Amino acid sequence: MKKNKYNYDKDYTEEYDENNNSNNETKKFKEFLEKYKTDKKYKSKVQLTGYLIFIIILIIYLNISNMGSNYNYNTANNTNDSNEINTDNVKKDTNDLSLLKKLNNNYTYSIDILLTKIKEDNTEENIALNYNGKSSGENIIINKKINNTTNTFYKAGDEYYKKSNEEYEIMAENEIYDIINAKYVEYDSLKKYIEKANLDHYTNYSSGKIEYVYNLNISDIIKSYKKADTLKIEIIEENEIITINIDYTNLFKVLNNKIKTCSINYQYSNIEKTEKIVIFNENNTTNSTNNN
Repeated sequence: MKKNKYNYDKDYTEEYDENNNSNNETKKFKEFLEKYKTDKKYKSKVQLTGYLIFIIILIIYLNISNMGSNYNYNTANNTNDSNEINTDNVKKDTNDLSLLKKLNNNYTYSIDILLTKIKEDNTEENIALNYNGKSSGENIIINKKINNTTNTFYKAGDEYYKKSNEEYEIMAENEIYDIINAKYVEYDSLKKYIEKANLDHYTNYSSGKIEYVYNLNISDIIKSYKKADTLKIEIIEENEIITINIDYTNLFKVLNNKIKTCSINYQYSNIEKTEKIVIFNENNTTNSTNNN
């Protein structure tokens, strides 16, 4: 079979071009080396360009490494059967909390208070007390337990009462909440604090347990306060029970120098399942005495 002349010429031309390009690249490289050795300004430009390329490659590498590190951290959290979500200064409405949004005025409660008080002689006194009872509508049963002694009070509307000989005697609020103010105990005030607080993070466990951590700026409570101190609020939802922990120490440092430390644990259960509380029957007349 006769060889195609044109194919032969084409192959020869391509081979020639490749050799020619290789020679040109070699020549250019030699020229680059010669100029690099003899031209100081050119040498400086080349070195500066090399440094910039190195810095850019280093930055890209560090960013890729950091992304990989964050991914491993989240993976580790998932292996612990929890998914923690962090937010910066995010306001979280209580309607987003599955159980807390149901907590209104029908529940059973138990509130443990631990505080250290400075007495008149400047010595410290550790006090532990408990408030527990039930809430239904505007009526609340309040059992106050301190030093193994329990007294029962009632709240109907805005007034407080104590039952004696089948009659109700009206009480002053500060007689029931004499150690710590009612606004740090009763849920209506606590709910306002939670609404003002900023969500720090929450953890959703595979068991169904949810933990929320809030920060409440003291300046949101005391408008004249200028510092950045906060109160930490921890809320736990588990097994149809809400547990809330607050350390009020930073607040009382501003409000009351007689209270050195104060922490309160709130627990709410039987939410929307508590039976109706009847304090006054329709025909009941109250023979009350005002102790103010």
